[in-house]
Amino acid sequence: MNKLLYLYPMAIALLNGNVYVSDHRGLTSTTTAGQVTGAIAYATNPQGQAAYYTEDITPYGGNLFLSEWRNGTDRMRVINSAGQTLAAWPVIGGLHASAIYNDEVYVGSTYHSHGYVIVYGLDGSVHRSWQAGGLNARLPGIAVYGNEVYVSIDADKPKIQVYSLAGQPGRAWTVAEGGSAGDITVAGNEVYALDNYRKRVIVFDLLGKPQRVFGGKPQFTNLADLWISGGEVYVLDHGSTYERLNGLAPVYGQRGHMVQVFDLAGNYRRRWGVVGLL
Repeated sequence: MNKLLYLYPMAIALLNGNVYVSDHRGLTSTTTAGQVTGAIAYATNPQGQAAYYTEDITPYGGNLFLSEWRNGTDRMRVINSAGQTLAAWPVIGGLHASAIYNDEVYVGSTYHSHGYVIVYGLDGSVHRSWQAGGLNARLPGIAVYGNEVYVSIDADKPKIQVYSLAGQPGRAWTVAEGGSAGDITVAGNEVYALDNYRKRVIVFDLLGKPQRVFGGKPQFTNLADLWISGGEVYVLDHGSTYERLNGLAPVYGQRGHMVQVFDLAGNYRRRWGVVGLL
């Protein structure tokens, strides 16, 4: 049996040529070719469980801002590349995604069953907030580009909503009819969005007009996150557990749990992690 490099990975980001991925065990760094360069394990509670899990990773100022959650005690924690904690503060509601722009941290959160964007200073002070999405809305993706805030809203009608930096709503568009909104990122005047229902990446222009689509089944299993760097799209697959019979005995395995890399046009380049494990 092969060892899983990632166990249900959740977030990905690049900093100083290293690819950082969080999973259910901690934070792993690799080169852009997938060679492991380091690992930071989660702190655990007396029961041996992770004290916090990292939902999102945002590099800024040479450090990593980690969106962490555990049993309703969500927080933002800042670490350096060696894993040392530099700062931490509690986040209002249940956080899902984050972005940083001009020394402000934009957090997509769920508060009293509604989606909110909450803007913090780098010291954790609250600068402003606004509601984004209706009842039971999740905000799995947020990006700031060209003095605008792009928010992925996963609700009955998944969409991308654009706001001013002050929170005034502007244009919006549907991600995909019957689809599921996931993480987003903006680069080169294009919006890259995860559609986890159809297991694909959809690329829009800044006005919401679809430009191209790539991925789909069986390319992806369970989309978790994406990042763009150096003209390449890094797509993180959360993976899944599957079962098959070996005679009369069930055999369990894992598929996904990996990083796949594409060029900006959606052409496959390379991958690392686990495709299938028995």
